[in-house]
Amino acid sequence: MRYSARFSFFIIAAIVFLFILSPVKVSATSVQDTGEQANQLSDRVRTITYNGHNTKNTFLYQDKYFRQPVLEIPAGTQMEILSRNNKLGYLYVRYDNGFYYVQQKFMVYTSCNFTRLKYNTSQKLAFVNGYKSSTKFLIWISLYTQEVNIFKGKKGKWKLIKTYPCTAGSHLRRTPQGVFKVGRKEKRWNYYNRYLSYITRFKGRNAFHTRIHRKKAYGGGYYYPELGAPGSNGCIRLYDKDAKYIYQKIPKRTTVISY
Repeated sequence: MRYSARFSFFIIAAIVFLFILSPVKVSATSVQDTGEQANQLSDRVRTITYNGHNTKNTFLYQDKYFRQPVLEIPAGTQMEILSRNNKLGYLYVRYDNGFYYVQQKFMVYTSCNFTRLKYNTSQKLAFVNGYKSSTKFLIWISLYTQEVNIFKGKKGKWKLIKTYPCTAGSHLRRTPQGVFKVGRKEKRWNYYNRYLSYITRFKGRNAFHTRIHRKKAYGGGYYYPELGAPGSNGCIRLYDKDAKYIYQKIPKRTTVISY
């Protein structure tokens, strides 16, 4: 019995040793993506960008007034879209390691470039401390990291008090970018099979609100329950308690940075 116990001990020890030395399988793609995104996050605060292509042969320009065509590109050329639509009718794009302007009427958006990594508190404070608000609160919608950050204090002395995961607009219905103010509040938007609660508007009908509730007659629960990736029609979806906090605690005219 004494020999048998000693033999069993050596067998178990050998198995544990081999397990420790065995390589762990990790997706090469996920490691590569995470590394690239981590470098971006440690470099500077950035916003979401989009991938897209042109629908017909068109020119790339050096200036936004389309006075200096650089080269003509064929329909279907893939580009990274760095700027939003605007009244001048151009988009700022990255193509083949260069930066150009292209007429937006020829462009189609196909996907979003965002990350599931997060900025640290120091980066968040460095970004918002140059902004002011008419109230003692300030909100930053980080479109790149799909987070809502809430600060309390004043310009130059903001303190981060809340961070919520969110779902912002998709590449088809993009969340407006810029500096806005908290406006009208509504308890509920009601539709035939679904509803949204705790609506706090900041730009037209773009608002903070809950996820999309499915009415009990249609099964209950939520449509699109997960947060953390672009997918809304331009509004900012939040967990119920988080949308309720903004609805109840954040006063009108509070500055909202969407970037």
